[in-house]
Amino acid sequence: MKKMPLEEESMADLASKWGLRLLIVTNIMMFCGLCYQYGIRDIVHPTEGWNWTDFITILLAIVTIVIAALGTLIAVAALWGLQTLRKGASEISRKKVDGYLQSADMERKLRALVEEQYKNYVDSLAVARALTSPERGDRPNAEQGQRIVGDVERDWRD
Repeated sequence: MKKMPLEEESMADLASKWGLRLLIVTNIMMFCGLCYQYGIRDIVHPTEGWNWTDFITILLAIVTIVIAALGTLIAVAALWGLQTLRKGASEISRKKVDGYLQSADMERKLRALVEEQYKNYVDSLAVARALTSPERGDRPNAEQGQRIVGDVERDWRD
C-alpha cells in the first residue's frame, strides 16, 4: 500500500514498522552470537573444562548484551521522537494561533473589547466632569480630583 508523500503516518503504523525492524535486528544479533559460540569456540562438543551450564551461562550473557543494545537503541529513538514531537507541536500550535488571529471571530471579539473599553473610558470622563462641574455647589478639592482622574486613567490602561 503506497502512501501519498503529504500523508502522515500514525503512531500505530510507526510502532509496528519499527517494532518489526527491532525484532529482526535482535534475531540477527542472536544468530551471530550463537554462530560465534558454535563455530569458533567449538562449544557444540564441550571439552573436559566445559559443561552445559557454561553453555547456558554464555547464552544468557549474549541475551544480556543484546538487551542492553536494544535499550540503547530505544533510548536514542525516544530522544529523537521527543525532539520530533516538540518540533511538530510548535508548528501545529503556531499554525492554529495564526489562523485564529486572522479569523473573523478574533476580529469581532477584539472590536467588541475595544468598544467596551472606550465606552467605559467615556463614561468615566463624564462622571469626572459631572463631579467637577461648576453647577455643583460642593466642588471636590485638588486631592479628590487627582484621585478621580487617577482612577479614570488606571481603568483605561487595564
